Amino acid sequence: MKDSKQYCFDIPNGKQIFYRDNKLVGFAIRATRHSLVYTVEKKMPNGSPCRVTIGDHGLYTPETARQKATEYLLEMSQGINPNDKKEQLRQKASQERINHQKIPTVIDAYRHYIEAKSELKPNTVAIYDRDMNLYLKDWHHLKITEITMQMVVGKHAEISQTNKSHANITLKLFSAIYNYHRKRLTNNNQPLITEFSPVQILYQNDLFNKLKPRKNYINSEQQADWVSAIVQTQWRGNEKANEYGYLNQDFLLTFVLTGLRRNEVEQLAWANIDLKYGTLKIINPKNGEDLLLPLGETLLHVFKQRKKYSNGSKYVFPATNNQNHIKDRRHVRHKITETTGIPFTFHDLRRTFTSIANRCGIGMYTVKALINHSYQDDSDITADYTQIDAKDLRDAMQKIENHILSNDVKNIILNREYLIKKSKMTK
Repeated sequence: MKDSKQYCFDIPNGKQIFYRDNKLVGFAIRATRHSLVYTVEKKMPNGSPCRVTIGDHGLYTPETARQKATEYLLEMSQGINPNDKKEQLRQKASQERINHQKIPTVIDAYRHYIEAKSELKPNTVAIYDRDMNLYLKDWHHLKITEITMQMVVGKHAEISQTNKSHANITLKLFSAIYNYHRKRLTNNNQPLITEFSPVQILYQNDLFNKLKPRKNYINSEQQADWVSAIVQTQWRGNEKANEYGYLNQDFLLTFVLTGLRRNEVEQLAWANIDLKYGTLKIINPKNGEDLLLPLGETLLHVFKQRKKYSNGSKYVFPATNNQNHIKDRRHVRHKITETTGIPFTFHDLRRTFTSIANRCGIGMYTVKALINHSYQDDSDITADYTQIDAKDLRDAMQKIENHILSNDVKNIILNREYLIKKSKMTK
């Protein structure tokens, strides 16, 4: 076989002919009517023949094919069968394709993660859904292993331009999804994902946004005006003797008299309120530990009145269909803000509750017990020996109630009028 850019072969039907190289023993080109393929062959040290296909003429020039043949001949002289190596590479590539197919896309990985994390609160899932669809939609079709550190840094910077808090939340969510699947996806007991989460670059380089915790609350100079506005503001149907009577007033008062979170107040159910012993129970709250909270005297009266006119409602604060609980009462909050000039969020009322507790001289451990915060940590040995008595909790709740509700406000609440709808008399 001579070096030439063109070859002309006359191959009989059904035949193949090997044209041997003049320079390199064992190197040849196999010619058929439809193809020209470079090959190399040699006896292995054990005496067995070995022939290796190099590749098609056209894809390889004679010189590059000869160089490859030289490499194969060297391996064969060392007892290495190049065909075995090629088969191993083929199997490895095939397994990598199979493994790649098992790696979920970002959106599928998210769905599996949410299904597995049944303990997540509905509100948390709603936030995650929003962030996945709003900020990571362009990643949905990509495999989670296709997300690079550079993409993570770029995405975090992009989201930070509009919402620094959700930039942190979104990328931490992706990291949680990635790590969840990294720990669980295996093939023959070998992990399919070996690389760490690309979000680690944000942790390693301290790139997460620094967010100042919110500290807004209704201060002591504002509290009297704020409470007065609540009990004096009139809403449509306010005085009706049914499950909607004084609903907005009682809804806001419950926040500041219990320190509960918005979803906890919205979802208060009569099944978890003991009017005989004056307690309410929050099942599976944010920290996972049920909360049994005593009620102050005025709030207990409010709940007894609401139960009296509940009309069979399941919830303390029912929606207009009387089947579900109320949601998103921001218009109530806005109306009080317009009346008083005091802006606030529902979570500000939780901070207001704790600030009042502090002004009342209630101990730190008692306050944390009231708002269901863990007060035991590795650095506080005293906390291990601190037990909060139920009477201490009830006394603390009453102090807080007495501090924020003046006698005049209490009298307004205790002497509310309820208009009972008169039934039509038939003649």
